[in-house]
Amino acid sequence: MEIEKPIILPSPDELSSTTPDLFVSLTPDLSWIWFAPVVLVPPVLYQALQRSVTERWQQLVPLLLTFAFSLALYAAPPTGRDGVGFLLLAVIASLATLIARPAFEYALDRLSSTAAILVASAVSIGLLFLFASTPLTGLGVLLAGLLGIEAAVAWPIAGLALFLFGLLTAGIGYALALFVDEIGDRMSSIVSGLFFGALLLLAGLAIGEAVAGGLLALALLQFIRIVPEKGVHMLLLFPAVAGALAVTAFTQAHPGMAGTEAIVLPLLVPALAVLVPFVLLEPQVLTRREGIAVVVSALVTFPLVSFILTRQMTIAGLNAFGPLYAETLAFEAALFRWGLIFVEVILLSLAFYLIVVMGLTALRRAKVQA
Repeated sequence: MEIEKPIILPSPDELSSTTPDLFVSLTPDLSWIWFAPVVLVPPVLYQALQRSVTERWQQLVPLLLTFAFSLALYAAPPTGRDGVGFLLLAVIASLATLIARPAFEYALDRLSSTAAILVASAVSIGLLFLFASTPLTGLGVLLAGLLGIEAAVAWPIAGLALFLFGLLTAGIGYALALFVDEIGDRMSSIVSGLFFGALLLLAGLAIGEAVAGGLLALALLQFIRIVPEKGVHMLLLFPAVAGALAVTAFTQAHPGMAGTEAIVLPLLVPALAVLVPFVLLEPQVLTRREGIAVVVSALVTFPLVSFILTRQMTIAGLNAFGPLYAETLAFEAALFRWGLIFVEVILLSLAFYLIVVMGLTALRRAKVQA
C-alpha cells in the first residue's frame, strides 16, 4: 500500500523571500489556462439556477457544491499549479462569488447581476491565484495540522478556508462592479462607467493596495449591511477588527502559514479602519453617497499611510503593507504594529471622509436649489 506524503509547509524565510509586493512586479505563469474557464462557472451556474430552482436553493446549491468539491480534494489533492486538484481549488473559490451575491445585488442599477457576477469571479480568481505566491499553503493547512490531520485529508479543510477568503475577494470584485455601476448611472451610460472604472484601475497600478483596499472597504461595508437592525453595524465592527488584528498578527508571526490569503490579510486591518468613521458617524444609514466616500477616502488614505510608514516617495514606498507583512515579527510586536496602523488610518480617513461627504452634500444642495 502506498503511503501518502505529508504536506510540507515552506519555511518562513522561504516564503518571505518569494512573497511579492502587492500588485508590484507580478508575473502570472501559464497555469491561468487551467482556471480561466472557471471564471465563467458562476455566471453560467447563476443563469441555470435562476431558471430551475427557487431563490433559497440558488444559495444552497453553490454551498453544497463547495462541500462536495472540498471533499473531492481528498481524492485529487493539488500537486502544483496545474492538474485536477488545482482546478478544484479554483472552482471552490469561484463558488464564493454566488454566495456573496445577495449582499451586493440590491445596489446594482444599470449593470445586470450576471455581468456583476462575471466581474466578481474574474477579480476573485485573479487575486487568489494570479497574484498569490502559492495557493497550496495557508490557514486551512495550518488548521489541519493543529488537528493532527496530514496529507490529502487536510485538503478539504484547506479548500473550505480558501472558500472563506474567496468571499472577501469576491466582495472586492462586486465592489468594483458597484463602483462602475454608480459611475455609469451618473453618466447615463454603462459603457462610460466601464471606461472610467478601467481608468481608475490603470491609475491605481502604482498604488495597487489603495485600489484593492478601497474596494475591500466597500465590500466590507456591504457585508455589514446584511444585518437589517439599525445600530448593530457598529457592534459588528468590534469582533471584525479584533479578528483582523489577531489573524494578521498571527500570520505575520508565522509567515510560512500564509498562502493565498496573503493577498487579502494585509489589507483587512486598514480597510476596516476606513469604515470606522462612517459607522461611528452614520451607523443607521448606508447609502451610495457614503459608499463612494468610503472608497475615495481609502484611495487617499492608503498611499498616504504607506508614505508615512516608509518616508520615501517611491512606488515601493506606496505599497508598504505587503513588505511590512512579509517581515517576520513576534505576535505581540506584530499586533502592536497593526494596531498603530489601524489608528493612523482611522485618523486620516476621518478627515478625508468628512471632506468627501460634505462636498457631495454641498453638490446635492446646489442641484436642488437650481
